[in-house]
Amino acid sequence: GGGHAFGKAHGACPLTDAAGLPPNEAYASSPIECPWSGRCGTGKGNDTWTSGFEGAWTSTPTKWSNEFFKYLVDKEWEKHVGPGGHYQWRMKDSPDDPRMRFTTDMALLQDAKYKAIVEEFASNMTALDEAFDSAWTALTTNGNGWSTKKKCDSFSLQPRYGEQDMLDSDI
Repeated sequence: GGGHAFGKAHGACPLTDAAGLPPNEAYASSPIECPWSGRCGTGKGNDTWTSGFEGAWTSTPTKWSNEFFKYLVDKEWEKHVGPGGHYQWRMKDSPDDPRMRFTTDMALLQDAKYKAIVEEFASNMTALDEAFDSAWTALTTNGNGWSTKKKCDSFSLQPRYGEQDMLDSDI
């Protein structure tokens, strides 16, 4: 793990077979295992890994804003090798500023439809709020339904993994 907002991008745990058991094996095991935990510890402190992309997307990473979009549109960005040894992007006029972008962020400006969305979010915080609210609600309430091609197992977690069992709509 790692925290995008706090200047590190998620990296893969370097351990062999780090992912843990597949769900069908985890739930059949005794005692039951939670497959999402994997074998890389807590995901905190010494149990975190970075992909090597370093930097923050905004100057206030713990505050909700449209700064990411404003700077993406308003600043000129240049590719450079970041502190983790990978290509990433920095503001050309402020190379020491810790804010950065990935190539995937920069790609949003190369497609007319995505660029229009970026520009709207940069200039209209309400539009960003409403789009996020709609997406978050759909994601957290199964608002758009599950794919007919889903490959999930049917199960309920034991109470020791949380106070509530998973809902049928979660699988």
